[in-house]
Amino acid sequence: MASLKYERRIAATVDAVWDLVRRPESIPNWFPGIVSCTVEGEAYDLADDPLPRVNRFDDPAMVNVQVTLSERLRARLSER
Repeated sequence: MASLKYERRIAATVDAVWDLVRRPESIPNWFPGIVSCTVEGEAYDLADDPLPRVNRFDDPAMVNVQVTLSERLRARLSER
């Protein structure tokens, strides 16, 4: 199986970006040179996940983590 890492900055909302990237059939539209993209196998249903993940980013108890991650992200982006 091939893999690819590619980074691109998009002037759009987070919801708009996820709406685009979560659909494999749309990938050729925004990665030049890719002719098609398909997914093999079954769709994974998170409702049946034995190890469910909880997004705690907005949890008041996690404010310090949020601030640290945000500062690190800003620092990395300013290096570019």
